[in-house]
Amino acid sequence: MTINRDDNIIGVKSTESAKEQLFNMIGMQSVKDVLEAYDVRDKQSTSNYTDLTASRLNPNLPKTEKKAEMIHFVLTGNPGTGKTTVAKLIGQMFYEMGYLESGHVVEVNRSQLIGEYIGQTAIKTADYIQRAMGGVLFIDEAYTLKRSDYNDHDFGQEAIDTLLKAMDQYKGKFIVVAAGYPKEMDTFINSNPGLQRRFTEKIHIEDYTAKEMYEILLLHAKKNSVKFSDELLQKLPNFCENWVNSADEKWGNAREAVVLINHMIRNWKKDADAKSIVEDGQTIGILEEKHIPESLLDNL
Repeated sequence: MTINRDDNIIGVKSTESAKEQLFNMIGMQSVKDVLEAYDVRDKQSTSNYTDLTASRLNPNLPKTEKKAEMIHFVLTGNPGTGKTTVAKLIGQMFYEMGYLESGHVVEVNRSQLIGEYIGQTAIKTADYIQRAMGGVLFIDEAYTLKRSDYNDHDFGQEAIDTLLKAMDQYKGKFIVVAAGYPKEMDTFINSNPGLQRRFTEKIHIEDYTAKEMYEILLLHAKKNSVKFSDELLQKLPNFCENWVNSADEKWGNAREAVVLINHMIRNWKKDADAKSIVEDGQTIGILEEKHIPESLLDNL
């Protein structure tokens, strides 16, 4: 079976270093706490991973003999908390540290790993693993590989067995990042002692707070060349507080901010009295209270 090698590779390495990206992230303290422990560019060694001292960003650090350390991550969090972003950051970070050869990220889900008949799943899973060599294999909603409601004809276990074998066989060659909802991922990992042993790090990404949602709104507004009016800006912290407090099980965290900004921009473009200013030769749209979707106005 042949898979187009251009498929499923997500993102490109940022011009910012992984450390800079980590520092600039809004929220994600749990991610920062775990990944900062691996950052060796300003250290001569780390207690557990001495083979990572040869950083690509600081080649003058002493190089040690490469060891086959097993490093794999479980990421848990609700929708919109940035699990895909973290997977890409892990790829770049461990590339910069010299652990990974390329740091690219191959994203897959159950439908791409599971075959329709015996033996096909192992082939498909092994193919994606090979494509991830030197980088990260990011398995979204990894818990769907094995769930209690699947019958004996489900081949999810075949994918898991193939993955476990590769994690042993290719220590230090690639990183697996398995992501999904907290409860489902806990059940998945705890269902198999082999999974528990091989996933050496677990990071839970909390939902964004009202203050963080406020910062995300400002960030996405800037990215889209708009800003909030002074009047709305004063009301925005209280808006975010009410917005977050009214969140239900469908809440999308940072995605909600993106959707809101896009909706407000569409309303601004349709507004005959829309305001704008020019800053550094660029037109900046001014978003006002009237541009907020009617369904969210009660949060003001």
